[in-house]
Amino acid sequence: MQGVSRAGVALGCIGLIGALFLSMVVTNPANLGPTGVTVWFLGFWGVLSANIAFLKYELVMRFGKETTKLTKHRTMMVAIRHGSLIGAGLTVLLALSSLQQLDARDVGLVAVLLILIEFYARSRRR
Repeated sequence: MQGVSRAGVALGCIGLIGALFLSMVVTNPANLGPTGVTVWFLGFWGVLSANIAFLKYELVMRFGKETTKLTKHRTMMVAIRHGSLIGAGLTVLLALSSLQQLDARDVGLVAVLLILIEFYARSRRR
């Protein structure tokens, strides 16, 4: 994270969470409409992914091995990939739950899809 302090990124993540909670209090799905709800879920995915990626990066940089700390770019890219995958999975589950369409099979299918994507990303590593 060259040029931006980690404290600044942490404050940005806290601000994003605050904006998301504010949007949950101020609006409701009936006022937003279908397009607004879709945009809200995309925003939720972005906020969740950013926070998970930042948390993973911070934990690896603080408690990881010395060799991991030396490859900051790779550590950041892995954290972003994991944050995006976990955020997408949780967002899909929340969306299905809000539509009252969530089933145990759906949870399993989403988990298998995320595992396959992670397996593919690791196997393509150069």
